[in-house]
Amino acid sequence: MNDGIASDVSDSSTSVVTTAAPHPASITGTIGDQKVTVNSTTNTPFAAVTITNVDIGPLMFHMTVKLNPKNNGNFAAPNRFKSDPSGDGVYFDGNAKDASTAIKALIFHPTNPGRTTFTIEVNPGDSRLKVTDSKTVVEAIPAP
Repeated sequence: MNDGIASDVSDSSTSVVTTAAPHPASITGTIGDQKVTVNSTTNTPFAAVTITNVDIGPLMFHMTVKLNPKNNGNFAAPNRFKSDPSGDGVYFDGNAKDASTAIKALIFHPTNPGRTTFTIEVNPGDSRLKVTDSKTVVEAIPAP
């Protein structure tokens, strides 16, 4: 360093490390007011949902999908999801790309008429980065 007065001074033992702070994931493509028939088994209310993250590398997430009210149905053939211990949904652990693939294939089997609101939560293990979306809504109507 040169201040214009004294001799140049250098310090080769100092280094600067720059790291990017992790970013929350993004949940897009949720659809509200989807109409389905009670007891139908082919409903994929999350077919347009995408989970993304701008961070470099395969950041791992814990994703839960819960239904409210929970007695309005269940998830049939939950593919890569596991039953949530709370009994009101399912969960998936993996990176954003795998989470997107898994949620698109998740099938909802409505067992009662009425509205069901789904809450998608994506958490990379840091509660400050947890994101939640409750815009996916299904209206189950009785079969004709």
